[in-house]
Amino acid sequence: MSKKIVFFMLIIIFCVGIAPKTFQNDTFFTIACGEQILNEGLQKIDKLTWHKDLEFTNDRYLFDIIITLIYNKLGFFGIYLFVIIMTVIIGLSLFYIYNKMNNNMILSFLFTISTLYLGRQILAARAQIISIWLFIIENYFIIKLLNSNKNIYSVLLIFVAILLSNVHASIFLIYFIYYLPYFAEFLLSRFIKDEGTDRKIIINSRKNILKLFITFIITIFAGFCSPLGLAPYTSMLKAVNGISLNMISELQPMTLVDSLNFMTFIIITLAIIAFTKIKINLSDAFMLVGMALMAINMNRTVFYFIFVGSIFIIKMVNDFLEEYNIYEYNMSKKITKITSLVFIVLIVSYSSINISSKLLDDYVDTLSYPVYACDYINRFIDKDNMRIYNTFNYGSYIEYKGIKAFIDSRSGMFSEEFNDTTVLEDFNNINGGVKHYRDVFNKYDINYVLINNGNLISVYIADDEEWNMIYNDDGFSLYEKKNN
Repeated sequence: MSKKIVFFMLIIIFCVGIAPKTFQNDTFFTIACGEQILNEGLQKIDKLTWHKDLEFTNDRYLFDIIITLIYNKLGFFGIYLFVIIMTVIIGLSLFYIYNKMNNNMILSFLFTISTLYLGRQILAARAQIISIWLFIIENYFIIKLLNSNKNIYSVLLIFVAILLSNVHASIFLIYFIYYLPYFAEFLLSRFIKDEGTDRKIIINSRKNILKLFITFIITIFAGFCSPLGLAPYTSMLKAVNGISLNMISELQPMTLVDSLNFMTFIIITLAIIAFTKIKINLSDAFMLVGMALMAINMNRTVFYFIFVGSIFIIKMVNDFLEEYNIYEYNMSKKITKITSLVFIVLIVSYSSINISSKLLDDYVDTLSYPVYACDYINRFIDKDNMRIYNTFNYGSYIEYKGIKAFIDSRSGMFSEEFNDTTVLEDFNNINGGVKHYRDVFNKYDINYVLINNGNLISVYIADDEEWNMIYNDDGFSLYEKKNN
């Protein structure tokens, strides 16, 4: 059996091991939205909450349709299988790209396993699992276009942009960021000549930069190849300037504690560049610095640094190993075989333990989502006259069960940036203790409250004479307003 096949098999096993079985909240409103699109077409007005006339542009509509079609055929198992398949595709794509660019299978394999492990949190049934793969192959196609001048890579880059604008339009603008380092390098090459110098930073003139620029201009219009209008160009700008930044952790900057490991890695990388003999392309330096700054300013983009940045980091590591003749150090065949065997055993063992433990996992965590409470509502409550209050994290599950929610994790829709409403702000004020829950409940004429046990509201409403508890389980309680 060839070495490459062994690596492929180990990567697949590892991907199955790290792919999560228990779903996140986005998955549930993905199914609810997808079902609505399949039944009624793409809507501009939200119908999953009981608020009236909230405009909603589903910037992940194609992903929602895909997931819903899978769910309708195979249920939750089908979605779990989709996550596994996409994780495998990402893993094998990384291995292929690493190896093509560095011609070192062992290093490529080690980097693939490390990247998948560090970025495993984003490998879930969310649109990011497709968009992160699109960003990976986009960067590979850019590099290939510059180095080979083949028109096929321009076509592929345009196709990637069109697919991104339909699968995950809210991050469409990030697609263009990956072109900028090459344009900046080219402009500097016009003023700084690198011939005959021994600089640490290599400045390339890039003969095929014109073709890349033309491709860039064409892809600017790719966002119009979707039914979303201007949403691919405006959604992200509205989101990052809105109240969502105060609530969604992945949209917030890194905290000091969260950034320690990341900053340590950056410092080590800079030290390697500064104090060793290796050289780095200016475009690569721009790329890594730019992605590092993005990661520091927004938690979500840490994963872009992990998956996309690794393409440029492995090149630097490979150059380091070659510069210092590490590859020429020969261990005995016996030690090499033992080391390889130990590593294989570790990967297979880790993956097997994860896979076996997931056999006992449920697709839905009943302590995080009101599974039984929603069943109770669907059996005993008149949903047509229900104005329920729920919190941010499980509103999507309520919608998946056919119950109209107060709020869900589509945060932008509930803010003034996207609609003339203060739902998100009012919710945030209740949870932060800025407003009394009664004031907000009266404002929206709330007549039912579904709250997770231990929430601040659950402590006070339990003694509130205006409310009756009509359902309770280990995770959630349902209250009905008296004289409702």
